[in-house]
Amino acid sequence: GNQSPILWIIGLTYVLLVAITVLYMLVGCLVEAVGAIASSQKEGLAISYVAGTVRAKMESLGHSPEATISLESFQQYLTDSEIAGILSSVKVDVVILGEMLEMVYEDLERQGESMTFERMIEFMLNGRGSNTATVRDIKELLRMVQSAIQRSGAETSKRLTEELNIVTSTLQTW
Repeated sequence: GNQSPILWIIGLTYVLLVAITVLYMLVGCLVEAVGAIASSQKEGLAISYVAGTVRAKMESLGHSPEATISLESFQQYLTDSEIAGILSSVKVDVVILGEMLEMVYEDLERQGESMTFERMIEFMLNGRGSNTATVRDIKELLRMVQSAIQRSGAETSKRLTEELNIVTSTLQTW
C-alpha cells in the first residue's frame, strides 16, 4: 500500500528520463545530418566558385577550357593574382601547387594523358590544407616516390658506368 505511490513516481521518473535521453539522441542525429548536408553544400559551392572563376579567367586570356592545358599555361594561371586570390580564399596553398606541377605533368606524360580543365580544378582543390590524406593519396605518393627513385637510380647507374669506362680506358692507356 505505502510503496505503491513511491514506485509509481520512480517509474514515471524513469520513463521521463528515457524519453528525454532518446529525444537528445534524435536531436544529436539531426544536428549531425544538417552539418553533413551543410558541409556538402559548402564544398559544392567552393567547386562551382573556383571552376567558374578560373574558366572565366582562362577565356579572358584567350584560352579554351576545353583544350588541354600546358604546364606553362597552368603556371601562368597560378601566378595570376586573381586566380591566386580565389584559391587562397578556399584555403589552397598556391606555392605548394606550383612546386608540384612539374611532377604532376611528368606523371601525366608517362601515363599518356594530358591536363584537362576538370583535372586542373580537381588538382587545385585537392591542394587545400584542410583536406585529409586518403589511402588513394598515400598510394599515389608512394607510386611517385618509387618512380623518382627508379629514375634517379637509372641516372646514377648510367653516370657510374660512364665514369668507370673513362677510368678503364685511362688505365689501359697507361
